[in-house]
Amino acid sequence: LTGIFSIPACGTHVPERPAIIFLNAGFLHQVGPHRMTVSLCREISTRNFISFRFDLSGIGDSPSSLSRNSHDEQVYLDIKSSMDLLEKKYSVERFIVAGLCSGADNAHKITVRDKRVCGMIGMDGYAYPTSRFEINRYKSFLSSPKRITNYLLRTANILDKKQEEPNLEE
Repeated sequence: LTGIFSIPACGTHVPERPAIIFLNAGFLHQVGPHRMTVSLCREISTRNFISFRFDLSGIGDSPSSLSRNSHDEQVYLDIKSSMDLLEKKYSVERFIVAGLCSGADNAHKITVRDKRVCGMIGMDGYAYPTSRFEINRYKSFLSSPKRITNYLLRTANILDKKQEEPNLEE
């Protein structure tokens, strides 16, 4: 696996502090969308935390795994390997796993399986369409007369076009 460590600027890491691991967002390599993880890791290092951003197997600079594991199992093994490396190299015993989109899904998968994970940052991960979700989804639409008018005009235009079509059965 290929990754980048961000070490605290002062050169010392407090072993009691968790390291923060950033996971790929989809098939984007470890810099993240718009270099987001680069900026986050640099800022985190100014606060005396170690962070690690790396490419999962087959993404970015990391070669594909030759094992016959399922995708989910390989993701778990990749993240576990990164935690093992940080544990060995920097004596880190606790981890916060962060991910955007599918990275959030992968962060959740490792969080429930590995007791060393003490926190998770999931951005744009799982969403369950509850009644509250549906209310918030349509709230802005229903509170905008312009949007409602535009919707009705589009719908009416579609209905008018259907009425104008010749009847081919005659």
